[in-house]
Amino acid sequence: MAEKLTISKQSSDITARNYQRLREEGLEHVQLLSRKLWTDYNIHDPGITSLELLCYAITDLGYRISQPLPDLLALPEHVEKAEASFPTAAQVLPTRPVTVDDYRRLLIDIPGIRNAWLLPDPQQYGINCERSRLEFLQKGRLHKHRVEMKGLYRVLLELEEDVANGDRDLRNTLQQKAWQLLQASRNLCEDFTGIQLVRQKPFCLCAEIELAPDAEIDLTEARIFRAVQQFLTPPVKFYSLQKLLDKGTPVETIFEGPLLQNGFLAAEELAASQIRQQINLSDILQEMMQVEGVQAVRDIVIAPSGAQLPEDEDSWIIPVWQEGQQPLQPVISTECSRLVFYKDLLPFQADFERVENLLAEMEQDEQANAHPGSTDLPIPAGRYRNSGDYQSIQQHYPRAYGISDSGLPESASDQRKAQARQLQAYLLFFDQVLANYFAQLGNVRQLFTLDPAIGQSYFSQVVAGVTDADGLYADPATLAEDIQSLTEDEATFLKRRNRFLDHLLARFAENFNEYVWTMYAHDRSNAVAEAARAKREFLRDYPSLSVNRGGAFDYSLKKELWDTANISGLSLRIGRLLGIRNLDRRNLANVKLDIYDERDRVEDDLKEYRFRIRDDRPEMEGKILLSSSWKFLDSRDAREEMQRVLGFALDRSNYQPRVAKDGRYYFNLTDGEEDILARRIEYFATEAERDAAIDQILDLLQDRFSDEGLFLVEHLLLRPQREIGLPFDGGRSTATPAAPVNLRISDRIPAPGAIAETIRPIEDSLLAEQQQGLFLPICTGGDCSNVKYIDPYSCRISIILPAWPARFSDIDFRRFAEKTIRQETPAHILPKICWVDRAQMAGFEKAYKRWLQATFGSSRVNKQTALAELVKALSNLRSVYPEATLAPCDFILDRAVLGRRDG
Repeated sequence: MAEKLTISKQSSDITARNYQRLREEGLEHVQLLSRKLWTDYNIHDPGITSLELLCYAITDLGYRISQPLPDLLALPEHVEKAEASFPTAAQVLPTRPVTVDDYRRLLIDIPGIRNAWLLPDPQQYGINCERSRLEFLQKGRLHKHRVEMKGLYRVLLELEEDVANGDRDLRNTLQQKAWQLLQASRNLCEDFTGIQLVRQKPFCLCAEIELAPDAEIDLTEARIFRAVQQFLTPPVKFYSLQKLLDKGTPVETIFEGPLLQNGFLAAEELAASQIRQQINLSDILQEMMQVEGVQAVRDIVIAPSGAQLPEDEDSWIIPVWQEGQQPLQPVISTECSRLVFYKDLLPFQADFERVENLLAEMEQDEQANAHPGSTDLPIPAGRYRNSGDYQSIQQHYPRAYGISDSGLPESASDQRKAQARQLQAYLLFFDQVLANYFAQLGNVRQLFTLDPAIGQSYFSQVVAGVTDADGLYADPATLAEDIQSLTEDEATFLKRRNRFLDHLLARFAENFNEYVWTMYAHDRSNAVAEAARAKREFLRDYPSLSVNRGGAFDYSLKKELWDTANISGLSLRIGRLLGIRNLDRRNLANVKLDIYDERDRVEDDLKEYRFRIRDDRPEMEGKILLSSSWKFLDSRDAREEMQRVLGFALDRSNYQPRVAKDGRYYFNLTDGEEDILARRIEYFATEAERDAAIDQILDLLQDRFSDEGLFLVEHLLLRPQREIGLPFDGGRSTATPAAPVNLRISDRIPAPGAIAETIRPIEDSLLAEQQQGLFLPICTGGDCSNVKYIDPYSCRISIILPAWPARFSDIDFRRFAEKTIRQETPAHILPKICWVDRAQMAGFEKAYKRWLQATFGSSRVNKQTALAELVKALSNLRSVYPEATLAPCDFILDRAVLGRRDG
């Protein structure tokens, strides 16, 4: 029977939804405030009528507030879906690969790959203690001390049977796809040395088995082969989200690790699918006994195909591959296997062809049953209820009051009509308060939006339903704007905006408190607005910042190595926490400038130069925002001046607002004193339009011309590769379709611990000396006493920041930045932080860009030469510090800054 919907007879415990309780509280206030003047509290009293209507309106608001949150956040059906402020489970709960099993998940998710493994592949260098340097291992020379780099892996892939036995190009394509996925998912201080297909080692299974009388011979043999093979090479099955939820698996457990396209993998199944180094005969026996119809196993033998049967029939452990050898995967060969079945005393053998067909059908059925379905939890969909709609309570007054649509009769006196208008105006104040409450509720979604265009946190609306309302207002045309201006000013908005953003940040256990105080100490006038912008951008990018916080950049993207957003996740996160707007890998020392020439034909026909700043957005068609006030005879002088002017242009206080004689508005850019550096050749009709143009320039400069930024260099990628006798180039040659992965690429990869024996010796000592410039410097002392701590490659990064931007020159901001970098860097990675001047940065940028393009791009520059230049530039970087000055007395973050004012 369907459940009947009823209204509860009990009053609500919530005061806002309890009309009687509201009326009682209202009467208490009336009696307390006006008991000497007001003694009649019966229902016929006009004041009681107003009180009751007010209570009725409040209960309406109370019921709307108690609506489900999805309903309050819902949009009208005719409105397009707005930007989502709340990310879904699939956006924030998964992570990029962190463990080896996480990488395996990603690879198995590629159609055609059945399983995958990552094996450590350390690379070794010798330590020359006498000269305090690293060097290649040389044949015939004993290196007592060595550096063994961590974080290097080689990858083994097991393909689906139809793919492994199919077209070679398809196998190469799968390996190429796997390589690109690994590079896109690579973590900081990790790299891959190559991909290979796992080799199989066939085994023959021979056994005598007793069956139940009703067991089918062919089907039982197929089941035995499948059970044994799945034990030796366990399959990793995909599960749907709904199936895991039905099993009661917690959501946070389901979404652990990277998000896959084909469903979810069980951690226990993944752990059980490692490559077996040996076969225990007892395990095989147990698997066979679990097959339906098998009653007993009289005898059993497993041996490699082509090998003689072991003489020791009691041998229960069969090795597959030895430690230090290339891993092999054991497979049961049905061709050389022989199973004899017994029913009572009669022996039987299965039909080989039918067994093969049954095995193929089992494989197809298993693949057909894999339906992952949705891999995300939907955000609850609410029903739009138009919660902000409000109609004046005046329409609910009895007709005798004359303020509803019915109005007063024609015979009413002018005095009576004036009294009705006075009552309307009086009630309008209360109406407006209620209307604003409803407007706030109707716009609650806007409070949590990340849309930068939102400029209010208090919402208002014009009261609807007031009879002849225009006559009650002084200026009905601008009524909505006037009410909003009275409701909230810019300072109040910024304060509340920051509080709402803080609430969203707290949901992810993030906070910007220290950043705000640091910015406040640096620039009080703009600190609150800057904090709101930084928080909004951080939240906007949070799904990526959270998932990729330990991720590295993708060096397989040849065309995205410079002037690109292809940066590490750590760089992005640190940059957002420091409020850096443009985090692209780009030139910081020498930004791209717009210098043009013009001839002064009237005077001397000289070729002179100016600089200008354009809006490079397509819709603005290159509109000139600022032009230089001076001409230069040399383009280099114009370039240097623009570089200097940009430093002033990034500070709003250097924009000088002006009013022309005709009343129009304009502005100039100054050096903070009287010199005009650049002009905007445009006039504005209003002061607001002029100020908006200044804000537009500031935003553009911060995004396009800001010299704030950072570089993150992974030392592991700087490991030198030997050109002579190089067995493998770190997998980088496999990163593009032009150089497909070799199916037997592992043949050229030395096994762990055997690197010294496979590298060809360097015969030329002069060449050996030249190659020392490829290594990062170390400091060992003559006796190598601290050899355990001198690996300059494993789990090491360098972070290079410009020292000259205004914020970065502030010592307090630097302390905050360094603290943030150390806190956000993964615990196993050691960061080296360096603040460099413009000259050092220019040299580093040149060497870094050259190395990136030579190593990972299409540049023809010698890789070794580019590496040597980068190592030299990186090794010579030295931090520069701002000149110390006495600061004014103030209090910052619970500590006193003592000193006296300059000047």
